[in-house]
Amino acid sequence: MTAIIGNGLMSSLITRNDGLSLYSSWVYGCIDRRAKGIANVEFKLYKLKRDGEVEEILEHEILDLLLKVNPSMTKFDFMQMSVIFLDIFGMAPWYLENGKKNNQPTGIYLLRPEYLTAKKDKIGNTLGYEYNIGAKKYEFEPEEIIELKNYNPQQPDKGLGIIEAVRMAATHNDYIKQHNTGLLKNGARPAGTLTTEDKIDKETHKRLKKQFKEQYQGYENAYKMLILEAGLKFEAISLPPKDLDFIESTKMNRDEIFSLFGVNKPIMGIFDDINRASAYTAEYLFARQTLEPMATKYVEQLNEFLVPRYGDDLWLSFEPLAKNDADAEVKRREAAWNKWMTTNECRAEIGLEPVKGGDMIYMGMSNMPMIGGEQGQKNLPVLEGKSADIAKVDLKTQRAIKKRILNRSVRLKRMIRGASEKAAQEVIGRKKVLLKIVPEKKELSQDQIDAFYKLRMADEGTLEGKWEKTFINHFEAQKGRFLGKIEGKKSAVEDYDIDVEEELKTTIDIINPLMYETVMKGTQHASELIGESAILDMDFIKDWLDGVAEKTGESITNTTIEAFEEAVKESVAAGESINELKNRVEDIFEFAKGTRATMIARTETARGVTEAHRKMYEYYGFTDVKWLLSPGACEDCIKKAYLKWTVKNIEGQIPVHPNCKCDHTPI
Repeated sequence: MTAIIGNGLMSSLITRNDGLSLYSSWVYGCIDRRAKGIANVEFKLYKLKRDGEVEEILEHEILDLLLKVNPSMTKFDFMQMSVIFLDIFGMAPWYLENGKKNNQPTGIYLLRPEYLTAKKDKIGNTLGYEYNIGAKKYEFEPEEIIELKNYNPQQPDKGLGIIEAVRMAATHNDYIKQHNTGLLKNGARPAGTLTTEDKIDKETHKRLKKQFKEQYQGYENAYKMLILEAGLKFEAISLPPKDLDFIESTKMNRDEIFSLFGVNKPIMGIFDDINRASAYTAEYLFARQTLEPMATKYVEQLNEFLVPRYGDDLWLSFEPLAKNDADAEVKRREAAWNKWMTTNECRAEIGLEPVKGGDMIYMGMSNMPMIGGEQGQKNLPVLEGKSADIAKVDLKTQRAIKKRILNRSVRLKRMIRGASEKAAQEVIGRKKVLLKIVPEKKELSQDQIDAFYKLRMADEGTLEGKWEKTFINHFEAQKGRFLGKIEGKKSAVEDYDIDVEEELKTTIDIINPLMYETVMKGTQHASELIGESAILDMDFIKDWLDGVAEKTGESITNTTIEAFEEAVKESVAAGESINELKNRVEDIFEFAKGTRATMIARTETARGVTEAHRKMYEYYGFTDVKWLLSPGACEDCIKKAYLKWTVKNIEGQIPVHPNCKCDHTPI
């Protein structure tokens, strides 16, 4: 039984009220500068092409999502609020609307961390989230939440707000201000005493105290001439001047707060002994040492948990926030011009159009071309007046992004393999219900075959559930994309520009991990049947796995595209409105989420499991197999059962038809 452990995501060290009470004065200023700096980040999207070249994509769904994250917030507001949450509470959870596994979310929302609880098993794996706000309770899948947090060494699962680190300095600063305020209200002078040698009654004492307070205390009465009644003398309780001067103490607290937030004094509008050069340096260091690491935190989370949903060949980055000095850049280009940079490359850096002959590097005296010119124009960034979808990327950036994309792909494959191996170990760890045969005889009893088939069907039921749920979500997301192509059209007689290649890629991406797990289960069934070790490295079936996802994905995608095209044709022929066409498209995907998703789940689990059986028999040297009919088998399957089959020629024969549950055993 799995133990569920719930924990709130907000730091236990500082409460919401604590954080908000300290969110003032210099603390507010620091958080505000950091938040607005990050909110100004300009995202850049790159794509690794099949030829190995990296190009910048200027228009894409993910860029649109990040610019308009949800109906009520733009990128600036959303990023600003995320930083504020991080700095105060240490956690800024992002909810991906419709963001279940492999789905492309339709919006991103910032959740209140104090209301979000992570449900974990006993070893710390996140099983899901609960969001309780008021009387409402929401439950989220692990893939629907991106946890942005500052690392907390005491409780790694929770965040640590920077405001916690500055708590003492901020509190001290507040005390100093309160003290100075009190001092100011008393005319910037300490309290004193009125003395007399005469005895005064209680009423006179009360009257003198009230009169002195009204006429001589407070900043509005500061330095007013003191006139006392006969016999009264004022004696001030004096303090040394150094005890009244809190300026240095205030500066120390202020500078400590600035340091912990990584904000320089010029950024906060303090220009004591600051010239232009030092002001520029302060701005550069703030961008380089504070803002860029924060932006990297955001972008890396997106690259791991959001961007792959749009394609494993994409990488999100951002425009550098630390800008080099303009004069230094001019000198750099002057030094590089006509040596390792052409005229047009220099012009491209500052956004100017290329000029004729500007792609050459010339020799000094003869003014003849030395290198370049033939391909230079092609390699320039796109500078046309209209916004293009693709822009060129310099080689250094290409290499860095290519490395990150390729390594992420490797990591994802390892995760898939890890999940598959975990599924395999579950089967290995079960109590064996099959009698193992003696390897030399390679003979199977009917009891062994029955137990083998029973085990296969039990595991296959679980696998089918995963396949079906995944494809229901896939078809729901696909419906949104197809209806989006129709949106805004005036009539059904128009082009709809369905990106078939992207749809195919999306389908293949969700099939791969499912088929890996399916094959791993099939490997275990066969290993228990023939009494040989399971093969966990998957190399023995890798080629088949690489091909089946593409072939199956193509079949599923083509069926959807053809159904859509047929719906358009019928709608046009019937003279229907665009809304009537939408109804047809919705019917297509309602069928897909029901009957088609179930059929795909049953057919593909059978395909993966039986091919894993076949490859295991082949791996361990079996040559002949016997067709194993499923209960209630059809006539086609019964006919095949009477034929002679080998490990080689039975490849691809099962499933015979959708929902086929036949199998084969070695002879």
